[in-house]
Formats: sequence, structure tokens, C-alpha cells
Amino acid sequence: MKKRKITYSLSARQKRQLKQQEQQGEKQEQSEDVAPAEVIGKRKPSYPLIICITAVALAVVLIFLAIFIPIWSREKVNHDTFLKWKYFNPDDPENPYSDTNPNPNPAPNPIATVTLTGEDEDAFKAIFGEKEVEITLEIFMDDAPYAGMNFMYLAESGFYDGTIIHDVYRGKAAMNGFTQSKNSSGRAKEATFIRNLKGFVESNVSTWNNAGYKLGYRLKVENDRSIANTSQSQLGYLLMVAGNSSNYSTSTSFILTTDDSPVYNYGDGSTSLSNQLSWLGRATNDESLNILRKLNGVEVTANGKSYVPNTTIRIESIKTNLSKERKKYLLNNFESLIAGGKETALRNVAYNESYYNFKD
Repeated sequence: MKKRKITYSLSARQKRQLKQQEQQGEKQEQSEDVAPAEVIGKRKPSYPLIICITAVALAVVLIFLAIFIPIWSREKVNHDTFLKWKYFNPDDPENPYSDTNPNPNPAPNPIATVTLTGEDEDAFKAIFGEKEVEITLEIFMDDAPYAGMNFMYLAESGFYDGTIIHDVYRGKAAMNGFTQSKNSSGRAKEATFIRNLKGFVESNVSTWNNAGYKLGYRLKVENDRSIANTSQSQLGYLLMVAGNSSNYSTSTSFILTTDDSPVYNYGDGSTSLSNQLSWLGRATNDESLNILRKLNGVEVTANGKSYVPNTTIRIESIKTNLSKERKKYLLNNFESLIAGGKETALRNVAYNESYYNFKD
């Protein structure tokens, strides 16, 4: 029996559907053939993650720099930094410069700023024109290193803060660390203060108003400049009373010259100090010189062996521009730094005790 051939006839609609199905199948096959790398490359980058990673890396770098840059750039300080101020060679400390081989870039001398105020603001302003004035002084570290270090050490230790200019006479203004004008009260007797300073030793001697402490060092005279023997103006200098032969040497006794031609003696003029002075600094500008001229003209009253200003003039502070590293080194190593400038004899508390007792 002959097999019948069956034919199917598709409608136009069915043909369209079949064609659409075939086309969709081809598209699916093409999408499956695309390489994974190409698909990944078309993805959008994750910007927040990149920013976060960059910020963390930058923070780590900044922390590293903050820790190590100060260490790398910290100034190297030692004894020669002070004792060979002008000739110190930071690149080769073992071979300092000399007069025949000068330092091409010597360290500038330090500057000390003395701030003066008055207990009576109106009276002080009537003299100086301001309620507070500043005297800036260059310290001659090349000519008087021991006197210079001594002054800066006492100043940075606060020894003179709140003390007075206790004697203005014959072109000089003296500052010895006295805190009162009518008695012998002074920093050198304040045990709670002196206890923290170097160079001061305890004493049981009762002749000095039962003071428990006294100065334990005296410094040699550093007078290389010999300015006292010249005809130039001597206004504006900072001097220290020094030397073993001076009864007045305490290593805290400093003088500011307030006239062109001061008379270098104490009291009634019988004690000359011209050969017992270390010239360790001078005012740096005209403003400071003018303040000293005004200080020279204050009205004074004889009080014991001093001529005390009628208007109390106080030293609010004395500060230096030493770097942090140099200041720390000076405060921590003062005794060994001045060892080469010490006199063999200590200051004797029995010397001219009457000088330190003001009369009422």
C-alpha cells in the first residue's frame, strides 16, 4: 500500500513567529561567544574604592614624613656648638674653622630680649611712653662665651623674671636678681627656686640673713673687646661683674650701660670695676638705645649703696632666640659648659654683705 505524503502548510503568521525564534537563537549564541575579558572591560570602574585606597596610601606617607623629617632635620648640638660659636663646623665638628680659615657661614650671635614694665603703669608710661618696652641685646658668643652662656642660662631659667632694676647711677643700670627695693630679698635666696638651678650650692652659713643657698660659681673676666679703653660711645652694652678679685662678683650681677661714658664703680666710687667686667652684649637697634637713655634719666633715691628708681621698674622676662635644641642643651649641660670659665674660688657669702642689705 502506497504511503501517503503528508504536507503541512504554515500560515504567514506562523512563518513570522518561526523566523523571530530563529533570530533570537542566533543572538543568544553570539552573546555566549563573546570573550569574558571583553565583558569585564565594559564594566564601569569602582571609583569610591580607588579614592579610598589612594587616601589611605597618602595618609601613611604623611605620617611617615611627620615622624622622620623632624629627626632628620633636628639641629645637632654639643659643647663646641657653644664654646666655638663662631668657628664651629657642623659638617666636620672635629675640624673647626679658625682665623686663618674663617667660617664662610658663621652662626649669627643669639639675641636676648629684656621686657620691662612698671608697677605704676602711668608713672612707667610717663618715662618710657609705653606700658611695656623691650630692649634687644646681641650676645657676643665669640668674645665672651662663658658670660654669654651664663646670662642666657639664668634668663631662660626665669631667674630675672619679676625682679627689679635696683640701681641706676653714673650711666649704669644694675640687675642682680633682687625682687624688692627696700630689703635684700632676691632670687639667690629663694630656696624653692634655686633648688632647680645648676651652679647653686646649699649653705648653712647664717651671716647672710640665714639664707640657705648661695651662688656656687664665679666666672673669669672676658674683656677681649677692651671697649672701656676706647673713645667710642659705650651706651647700650651688657656687662657682667666677674673675676676672683671682685667682691661684687656673683655671676648674676649684670649691668646695662645707659650713657655714652659710664663710670665703672659701685657705691661711693671707691670700688672700681673697670678691670672686672665681661663685655658680653650690646643693644641691637636705636629703639633699645633710646629706652636705655630714658632709663638713665629716671629719678632715684639713695638706698644703702644703691640708687633705686623712685618708680619701680621690673624685668617682666628675659628670653633668647636660641633654637629649641640649643636651649634644651644649655639648660641640661650648663655646669659642664662653663667649667672652663670658672674661677677656682667660689663666691664667698661673707664678702661685703652690707651691699646686699638695703636700708629702709
